[in-house]
Parts: sequence; C-alpha cells; structure tokens
Amino acid sequence: MLLLTWHNRLGHLNCRSLKHLATLKIPPGHLSKVASPKCPACKYAKAKRRRDLQELECPITKHDKPRNQVSHDQMKSSQPGSLAIFSGKFSNIPATWSSIFIDHNTHKTYVEHQISTSAKKTQEKNSNSEKLAADFNVQFKSYRADNNAFKSDLIRIYFQFKNQNITYRGVGVLRQNGIAERYIRTISEKAQSMFLHEIIR
Repeated sequence: MLLLTWHNRLGHLNCRSLKHLATLKIPPGHLSKVASPKCPACKYAKAKRRRDLQELECPITKHDKPRNQVSHDQMKSSQPGSLAIFSGKFSNIPATWSSIFIDHNTHKTYVEHQISTSAKKTQEKNSNSEKLAADFNVQFKSYRADNNAFKSDLIRIYFQFKNQNITYRGVGVLRQNGIAERYIRTISEKAQSMFLHEIIR
C-alpha cells in the first residue's frame, strides 16, 4: 500500500519509474522490491476498445541524436483551464488548447497551454519551446506536424528564417505523427487518473 501511496503522490507515475526512484532512495529504498500494485483509477482511465487487428502501422524513423526531429501536435480539453500567471492580474480567459513538443531521440516532452490555435499563438508557443531547449544548448533541426496552424505562412516563414525543415502528416493518417499522438494519450490518461482518484478515494 505504501508504493500505491507514492504512486498517487507523484501524479500516478508508472511503477517501473517509481521503483527506479526507490533505488535512488527518493521513496524508501525497500519499495524497489515490492510487487507492483493495481491502481483502479489508472486502470479505468487507460481502458480502451480492442485494437483493430487490420490497422496498418507506419514506421517511425529513429534519430540517433537529440534535436534532429521534434514532433508537434495540439490537444483540446473539454474542461477549460487557466493559464499560469507569474506577474500582473489574473486572466479570466479560458485555456482549452495545448501544444505538445516531443524530441524523437530523448522523448523529452514540453507542453504549452494556449487560448486558441491561431498561427500567432502557436508560433509563440513554438518559440517558448525553442528558448527552453536553448538553455540546454539544443537547437531543433526539423519538425513533424499536422496540417493545422503549422502550415500557415507565418510559421513557414519563421522556419525558413531559422533554417529548419518541417514535414506534415497526411489528412486523417494519425499514425504518421504517432509519437505526438501517443504522448497526448499519455498526458490525457495521467489527468484522468488523478481526477478519478480524487473521486473514488
């Protein structure tokens, strides 16, 4: 039960990562040898329909170095939230959209919340992700994105100015940007697990 308590405290972190932290003595060390518990909130949040066996797979090119390619996608929440405010007055404008960026090599993930999917807002969030990467001496070389705001003239000119390439997935072919789609699912499941945990505990 103690391992399950730490699982809940750390935002429903998967047990493999939790046990790795236990070997570093972050949770108590003996938890690294405890059997993995079953979390009802996680089980319910991750429940999916049976996968179609005829679904085709699209191979994802593996990159041997960070920054070679970054996947981008946007997700929408049915429950509006608020943008983080570090100074000034609190904004009542609801934020229902998020931009997600995933490095193909390290799978490092960065999420920026936004109030709309306009080209200007999306370009601002993309600049923020690149500023964060620059703090670690990383500069993105190419992007994989959907046919949304990333295909606007504003963002294409921005990429040309920074000498970056971009490829787009086909309409309705989600698996061509599968890395971003999978991480959107992971983030959604984490949020659902924490929400359900508050209801059933």
